Amino acid sequence: MEDTGCGIAEQDLEHIFDRFYRSGDEMTRTGQGTGLGLPICYGIVEKMGGKITVESEIEKGTTFTVSIPREGPEGVTGVEREDRGVRS
Repeated sequence: MEDTGCGIAEQDLEHIFDRFYRSGDEMTRTGQGTGLGLPICYGIVEKMGGKITVESEIEKGTTFTVSIPREGPEGVTGVEREDRGVRS
């Protein structure tokens, strides 16, 4: 997924997957949120044996790349995932 928004500052990139982390200056922050969305996504993808990467440039935007293997952790295949109540 990519956007053409304001981007994420380099010093914030290493923290964006930390719980409750919100980038920017608290005095000038206009967005709302708890800082949990990206850590939750990261945890879900990691449990599936995947990986999330992020690239960002100020004033140009941000790109998140999510990679999830066809075979998850412990050899779980798509059919077995469905049996466990998780859609593949």
